Amino acid sequence: MARAYSLDLRERVVAAVAAGESCRRVAANFRVSVASVVKWSQRKRCSELVLELEFVSAVILGAICD
Repeated sequence: MARAYSLDLRERVVAAVAAGESCRRVAANFRVSVASVVKWSQRKRCSELVLELEFVSAVILGAICD
């Protein structure tokens, strides 16, 4: 079975996509599959959305409970 990519590599890949590079170019630069780049980038975006939604709901609940 193949080993998992390091967290450091995954973070650098996601940062490169967030900086505006295409998924294909990032995949080639870091020698990983395009599918991995897309998947890691999607996970990052989803986790940011969840954190944003949790914050908004906490603000709304705080306003209702006050």
